[in-house]
Amino acid sequence: AGAKIRRGTLYYCSADGQKAWCPKCYSTLPAVLPSDEVESDQPSTPLATSLSTTSSSQSGTTSSSDMNVPAVRYKRNLLKRRNDEDIVERWLSCRRCGAGVHEICAFANEFSVDPSSYECTLCSQSVLPKSFDNYGSNSSFSFGSSTVSTTDSSNDVYSFLSGQDNPEKIKHTFGGSSLDCRTLPSCPIAEFIELKLRQQMLSMNCPPHAEETLTVRIISDSEKVFQVPDFVRRHFRQNMESVPGGARMNGISEFSEPPSEVGYESKAIALFQRIDGMDVCLFCMYVQEYGEESNNLPGTNIPSKRVYIAYLDSVEHLRPRELRTNIYHEILVAYLATARARGYSHAHIWSCPPSRGNSFVFWGHPPLQRTPTKDRLLSWYHHAICRGLNRGVITDVKSLYEYSFEEFEKDFSNNNTNRSTGTLEKSQPIMICPPILEGDFWLEEASRVHSSSVARYFRTKKPVTNNSESFVPKDQFSENGSNCPAMHVAAVLQDDIMAHPSATPFCRPVNAAALKLHDYHDIIKNPMDLGSVITQCLLGEYDTFGQIVHDIELVFKNAMRYNPKGHIIHTLATDLLQYSRTQLLCLVSFWKSCGVGSLSSGTETDKATIEDFNDLSMRLGAFISRNEEQSMGHNQPDSSSSSPKNNQGKKSISNKINLLTGGPGEVAKRMVGSDTWLLEKKHAYKPVSKNKAKKEKAKSTCSDGMFKQHECWLGDEVLAIVRRLRSDFFVCDLHQNDYSSITGRVKDEEFEAYIAGFDFTMRNPRRIKTQCYTQPSVADTRHGLLEFSQYRNFQFDTIRRAKYSTAMILFYLRHQNEPGIIPLCTSCREEIKSVRWRRVNKAFDERRRSSQTLSVRLTSVDMTREELCQPCYNALHKKDAHVPIRVSFSRRRCEIDAETHQDGITEDHQL
Repeated sequence: AGAKIRRGTLYYCSADGQKAWCPKCYSTLPAVLPSDEVESDQPSTPLATSLSTTSSSQSGTTSSSDMNVPAVRYKRNLLKRRNDEDIVERWLSCRRCGAGVHEICAFANEFSVDPSSYECTLCSQSVLPKSFDNYGSNSSFSFGSSTVSTTDSSNDVYSFLSGQDNPEKIKHTFGGSSLDCRTLPSCPIAEFIELKLRQQMLSMNCPPHAEETLTVRIISDSEKVFQVPDFVRRHFRQNMESVPGGARMNGISEFSEPPSEVGYESKAIALFQRIDGMDVCLFCMYVQEYGEESNNLPGTNIPSKRVYIAYLDSVEHLRPRELRTNIYHEILVAYLATARARGYSHAHIWSCPPSRGNSFVFWGHPPLQRTPTKDRLLSWYHHAICRGLNRGVITDVKSLYEYSFEEFEKDFSNNNTNRSTGTLEKSQPIMICPPILEGDFWLEEASRVHSSSVARYFRTKKPVTNNSESFVPKDQFSENGSNCPAMHVAAVLQDDIMAHPSATPFCRPVNAAALKLHDYHDIIKNPMDLGSVITQCLLGEYDTFGQIVHDIELVFKNAMRYNPKGHIIHTLATDLLQYSRTQLLCLVSFWKSCGVGSLSSGTETDKATIEDFNDLSMRLGAFISRNEEQSMGHNQPDSSSSSPKNNQGKKSISNKINLLTGGPGEVAKRMVGSDTWLLEKKHAYKPVSKNKAKKEKAKSTCSDGMFKQHECWLGDEVLAIVRRLRSDFFVCDLHQNDYSSITGRVKDEEFEAYIAGFDFTMRNPRRIKTQCYTQPSVADTRHGLLEFSQYRNFQFDTIRRAKYSTAMILFYLRHQNEPGIIPLCTSCREEIKSVRWRRVNKAFDERRRSSQTLSVRLTSVDMTREELCQPCYNALHKKDAHVPIRVSFSRRRCEIDAETHQDGITEDHQL
């Protein structure tokens, strides 16, 4: 998954342009494709930038329901295409002198220049390219609440020239025009990063005036909202405290859920360098800034502001070449310094190397630029964090596992089942939710595990005995066992109802096709089976006990409705329905004995009924408060575990001091913690002998009822994966710690000296946002920028194309309403929405068009761009030459943005 599809090979893609599969992955797909909750944020293209069968959690994607394209649900509906497209540069001819020139070399915008009326620069006697004449040095534009003039008073600037190692002073031909990145608005953050870059270059004895060729700008600053997936809110709790009576029932407490949405500010920080008099974008970093209302410190209700380094990407055109790593490190550290100065306490980084040939931000990298391996990228971040520690910006660094998961695993191991005695010491509630950051690894992994677990928990127990008698709840649910009502219902379903000899026909969905029941779905509109009920129960999909009772009864009522009286299935359904109600009645009687009851119920001597418990919460975060001591066990950590923490205080301070002075090697050791086997490059996983692995598997598959599924299963599986990859997820501490050492005080003084160049009067985030708040643009999201670059073929593989691509992006950053952002259908000339169908062109010798031989002329093909909307594509007779590509921009959203921008509210992918 995530590998690049090689040129000339076949691949399969969905009709909505969202995903693509190579032949190997295609062969493993099921006949009915699973519907993912989170759509992929990477555009699926015939050029195969990132073609994957998995999905990642990014907002702003357009679902298939919003498109006029049927959702791909069957494997047979996938389109078969070949990755053999050739991108041919357009050729322009001057109408006066007849000289020919490439569109890229002429800096011509194909949506602004008519090829029949094109005039070269010599004939038109224009300093600027023809497509930029109307946007010269006398124009101005509004950014946020301020108006920025595009005039440039300086006529001479320093620039690197092709074939020379030192910058030269040249005339600033494009100063103040749309091609000048310095006309973009600046802000204290960008100015401080640029200042630190110049100081760093001067300290490294770079060529004279090389630092003057660099410019840093924030090309996008927008407010976004991330919708937290529902399964995260069901399987994780917000904090340590519970809410008594949270489900309108006495004796029930419920942990507070994570928020339904999280707001943050997304910024895109870009580095430009002047090469041959043109600004070239060489580095781009997308960051997400979360306010206090979004996340709390783990295990507490204390709000904390944090930043997330979402994406980093660069191209190797920077000069001098040997300073690339140091310059990029300085950009990251300088930004973290401004974040700390503005009150942010933590910075999260995910070291995720791209697959070879894939693009994160820039479309098309130089072919000789090396794709970093996992070890190389980790070393890059270790040196960057070490630089931050030396500057005093970062005060501590932990892995995400140590920051959010380790305490839960320790508590769980202390409270877990003692397998030697078969006793359960204490129940463990669901995990405290780690920081919610859009696109973070643990969210994507939780989504994958949750989706894959549907089939796993669908398995049922085989009936071995006749359990016709009612079970005794106290024998199955010990006082120290699980207190979650949902787990109680799952145990009754799996161990009693589904294990009944008569339950076999009702444990699986009815396969109407195999049984040749052609009218089954006409009679039964809402099919249901016991396997689906227990699966949804274990996955936390039910809200109340009444919903579970309704689905259990629906299983047998469907069977009695379809099969007439006297039929064996009708008889079994009648008997099992009564048996199920008897078992559930025993369960609610057990709940009533534990003190659970409706707020409107009568006296405690009243006989319990199933209907009285219909409002009982089936959330995995709800539990029975049997007594005060046990309830406190859920809300507070054991006092026994606090003593070791106090004893480890001195050791923790010593580790921090070693981290501040130990260098990149100490950072690597700190990330792996006790899992030192991760430092061995030979092993990608913790080594376990075969015999030990078999024993562990035998223990895990033990059929003892005491080892049933618990309510924190999703957190456990995510924890195991995060621990195995713990060295990839950095959590950098930015706030000042109270060190009782000279080293700590020295680092604080170094930070104050480092941040001295930052405008302290602008520390207020609101004032900073007001000054550098950009209009909704093509750079608001990295996948939106990739989509736009792919549509216009803005590549960065050569310095010539990088100049043109940067110039066009700068032009559209300033002129949002110009044509060329939203694709136009070449047939009906209407704007394309949701998905565009592009014809795949293949290069050939253009001399064939003027050949004297008719057979040779017939082999020539039309190389003009052809982009079709969905209706025009449907009208074609031959469709194999077109590939679907997702479209995220729309004019309707542009109008919405024009209104909401006044209030500082923007949406993803809006113009």
